[in-house]
Amino acid sequence: MNDLGLTLLSCAAQVTALALAGAALAALAARRGPSAGAAVAFAGLAACVALTVAAFCPLPAWWAWPDAPPRDTDTAPRKSLPVPEQPTAAREASAGGLDVTSVASALRQAWRRVEESAAPAPGVFGRWPGSLAVMLLAGASLALARLLLGLWAVARCRRRSRPVADENLVGLLNDLCSRMECPRPVEARVTGDVTSPATLGWRSPLILLPDDWRSWDAADLRAVLAHEVAHVRRADYPAWLVARLGVALHFYNPLVRWLAGRLHLQQELAADALGARFAGGRGPYLRALARLALRQDDRPATGPARAFLSAGGTLRRRIQMLKTKNQALERPLTWRARLLALGVLAAVGLGASALRGPAQAPKPSGADERFFAGGFQSLRGFALRGAGQELRVEAEPTPFNLTYVSDTKAQGVYGIRPAAIFGRPGMKKYVESVDGAFAELFKQTTPKAPPPLTAAEIEEIVGLVFIRTDKTKEEGQSSLQMSLNVIRTVKEIDWKKRLVPFFPNAKEIAHNGKTYYKLSLREAPFVLAFAQPPDLGGDIACYFPDKRTLVLDSEANVRRRLSGEKVVAPARPWAADWKAVERGLFAVAFDASDKKWLHDRKQPETAMPAALVAAVEGTTSLVCGLSDEQGLRLTAVARCNSGAEGEKVHRLAKKALADGAAAVKKMAPAERNAAGDDLLFLDLLTWDWTIRRDGARVEWRAQGKGGLKEMIERLVPTGAEE
Repeated sequence: MNDLGLTLLSCAAQVTALALAGAALAALAARRGPSAGAAVAFAGLAACVALTVAAFCPLPAWWAWPDAPPRDTDTAPRKSLPVPEQPTAAREASAGGLDVTSVASALRQAWRRVEESAAPAPGVFGRWPGSLAVMLLAGASLALARLLLGLWAVARCRRRSRPVADENLVGLLNDLCSRMECPRPVEARVTGDVTSPATLGWRSPLILLPDDWRSWDAADLRAVLAHEVAHVRRADYPAWLVARLGVALHFYNPLVRWLAGRLHLQQELAADALGARFAGGRGPYLRALARLALRQDDRPATGPARAFLSAGGTLRRRIQMLKTKNQALERPLTWRARLLALGVLAAVGLGASALRGPAQAPKPSGADERFFAGGFQSLRGFALRGAGQELRVEAEPTPFNLTYVSDTKAQGVYGIRPAAIFGRPGMKKYVESVDGAFAELFKQTTPKAPPPLTAAEIEEIVGLVFIRTDKTKEEGQSSLQMSLNVIRTVKEIDWKKRLVPFFPNAKEIAHNGKTYYKLSLREAPFVLAFAQPPDLGGDIACYFPDKRTLVLDSEANVRRRLSGEKVVAPARPWAADWKAVERGLFAVAFDASDKKWLHDRKQPETAMPAALVAAVEGTTSLVCGLSDEQGLRLTAVARCNSGAEGEKVHRLAKKALADGAAAVKKMAPAERNAAGDDLLFLDLLTWDWTIRRDGARVEWRAQGKGGLKEMIERLVPTGAEE
């Protein structure tokens, strides 16, 4: 809970800085008129809400102010962002003017001093951040509950109101809406829940009138309706909702409350300025407001809806403001002024989000950390530590990166996350087994060199899938072949240092100011056989787009990429369905529109079941993925030629799964254990599965029993992993 407390505290500091800038800009803009003041106040409140949301969004590690140069008393240099060397002319200019880098460094150094003076030693925060988190969350929850209760009360007030049947009032309202160019129709209704007129809603706005509206004369009624229509035209109601949300989230912050109050007052004054133009002028409009204030009693609006309705004090303050001679002068902000105000708010918000608190010092390990704007840092998220247990909130995995996969001859692609798979509890013995197998494989190339990578170091592997058919065989005519095209590691590594021992004869080639390596399949057949797409030839090229990524491809494609030329991937019929599996532990996609591999098999087809052949003939694409976030789950999506084919595939798949599950239940344990390569398929049939169709799309979801570790233990006999 301490991490969350520090997060909320840092977020409060960032929002305070942003609200201070918004308050100053709103005060300056209000000098030009209430409309300008309301616009800037709303922009400030909206920016505060956006920064609050960003406090719980991951930001890249480089999103931070550069550290100031270490003082002489420092014993170790601090890691900072690299600052490119300025040209000579720029250095000379900065010597006599403003040096942006120096200013940023000075600001960062000042922030560091605040941290050092205000924060205890690292790791010695005590329990106060957790207590602070509880208080802030409790206060925000109550404020949000009050906001929701107020919205419910407003909706209830709307339902209880009665439509106005007076033709004169309806005609006057329609005339004002037309003359004031109101963007949407407005309805007038009567209710006893309000003591003064009010406007509710945005998409379907309505004006609520008190029960005594019939006692008003024509001038008063026109002034009231003009004022409320002005609110609708200016879209004040949704802006006020954003303001109330900001106040609820930061109930403790007086600057946010001041901005919300300023927005409300400026909205009323802007509506007065606009309404007076269509209500006979400023004089008659002011007299109408005065008579309305005299008739209005001091009863406040009833219930929680009063936060959204006008109060008597506001009406009297509006009259006092209208008496000021210069108040009628409305000078809207120019586009330059608007752009400047938005730019200042954006700069302050972005600058505040890049400040790192005392718990956010980057780790020197070089891991791919993700900073969060609110004040915490973690590889996957942040921890809420409770009494005796820890709840870890993990960020959603990123999709598999298919940027470097572009071969047009492949039937599909695949992706796998070794580190996420073998990094789970209880998987250590399997990691050792996998690493041992790879070590033996690499020893056939270079016996004395250690393996360049371990399973725990590889974040993801992406490659191509090919289906090849050899009808000269009696069995196994069709086979799946997978190439290895992209390896992305968890941390930054020195690729050249890792790979040179295994490929001492690799040719280092310079191209377009960059470097790639040409590898020979003859030099390391057991290794490069996995990376070589079929029919590519005897050589393959590799390069490193960054310190975590290795790309293996044909030399022609590598040279095109290094030249800056886009290697466009072919149209993929599975692209939309890929989103359902792209964040899992394993995913594979097939383009089934080309049935050549199927038609090249010996005919008539006897090795494949007729139902499977029919299903393949009716599909254009297939994706499949495995995830283990909330239990092991398998997702498969087939895209068919038409809705009729989809119905056929859905029926065949449902029947095949049901028949297979029933057959597995009847199998004896010894018979299941002797299934060999089919054991995985038999295990999948025992999962809880559902299959549904949406037009030409058929989706199958299966929920496993336990997690990945439990499934492997069921499939791998004891001792087999040794």
